[in-house]
Amino acid sequence: MTERGWVEATGATVDDAIDEVLDLLDLDEDDAEIEVVTPPRGEGAGARPARVRARPRPGIDVAVAADAAEEDDEEFEEAPSDEELVEAATSFVEGLLAALELSGRVEAEVDDDGVLRVEVKGQDLAVLIGRRGRTLQGLAELVRTVVQRQTGGRGRIFVDVEGYRAKRRAALSEYAERLARRVVQSGVEIALEPMMAGDRKVVHDSVNPIAGAVTFSEGEEPRRYVVISPESGSRRR
Repeated sequence: MTERGWVEATGATVDDAIDEVLDLLDLDEDDAEIEVVTPPRGEGAGARPARVRARPRPGIDVAVAADAAEEDDEEFEEAPSDEELVEAATSFVEGLLAALELSGRVEAEVDDDGVLRVEVKGQDLAVLIGRRGRTLQGLAELVRTVVQRQTGGRGRIFVDVEGYRAKRRAALSEYAERLARRVVQSGVEIALEPMMAGDRKVVHDSVNPIAGAVTFSEGEEPRRYVVISPESGSRRR
């Protein structure tokens, strides 16, 4: 564990390093703040791996794999069943929809990876998404808190409304790829607008396969942003 709860990991690519650090934290990418410390450089024996660091978002409980390996004699409560998790999440979101006088259908399940996935489907649900998904992020945190308090479960939770997150991921990925190709052609780096950690990861993942372009993050939360730069290092604003 590094300073202020950050955990670092390395990988051949930024994507590999992020997967590694999320495995260490046992978190979904949307439950973690992720920063690229250094992008990968070079190939072969002299190559430098990508290094990233991550920590749980505020309110997320986590046990790092290295710490979790420590044994003790305490008896732990039995983990909640999938049905209990689904019922807690569904009941809360349906109650929220009723309180807001919104019409929607809640679908929840625990997938094969143990992630509780909650999908809200319907019409005119933009109020639950908010500008660039910030209200949706708050909704996800509320659902997580309620489920944890009612069931004691500490697993990963994914919340989406009208498929927004999948649509935004696809649009942001296409946008990042387009900018990266422009950077490769012009040799001029581009700084993107501030965005949430999950969106920054989409940019890193999308640009990483493009030869001649690298990404890194700058700034402090909540104004942290991604810079797409020529791999050659000849940067011009």
